[in-house]
Amino acid sequence: PNDPYSNFRARDFYNGTKFLYDGDADRLLERGRGMLLLFSLGLALAVFGAGREMFGPEAGLLAMALLCLEPMMLANGGLIMTDMTLSCVMFVSVYAFYRYVKRPTTVRLLACSIAVGLALAAKHSGVLVFPILTVIACVDARLERGRSGGVSARSRVVSFVAAFGVIAIVSYAMLWAFYGFRYAARPDGLM
Repeated sequence: PNDPYSNFRARDFYNGTKFLYDGDADRLLERGRGMLLLFSLGLALAVFGAGREMFGPEAGLLAMALLCLEPMMLANGGLIMTDMTLSCVMFVSVYAFYRYVKRPTTVRLLACSIAVGLALAAKHSGVLVFPILTVIACVDARLERGRSGGVSARSRVVSFVAAFGVIAIVSYAMLWAFYGFRYAARPDGLM
């Protein structure tokens, strides 16, 4: 009731400053950076796994080494920002969808849906995962049509449309869960 901040941005700034500087700021920053380093490590392991599956273990190691030496990875890997988080979950989303395209199973579809939901929750630009997955699906359907005629390609397109429906529903539910299942754009009636 005595809150002097009726604007949500002012309240967030005030609460963030109070949270960071009323406690031990260095310890909080160290823990935050350590947590985000897990996403950098996760991205490196995902790149290794994808490279190994597609081209062999040597290619996986080379891909991981190139990623670890990439200047943007080195610059952003330890910063408390959403860039590395989005990079990790976006790559995992695309890789999970690639695996689903290779051999469609319910588990792979669920893994892809969860990864897409995390990409949406990580950063607003995570919505770009949908056009990327659409391009992958279109290219695969086109290649399938070239390999085995139109009947198989049509069924593949129908399965991709159904898969996109599942991915959209699960990822939207995850995003809504991250925002606390609220209907208002701003919490607590703030302006």
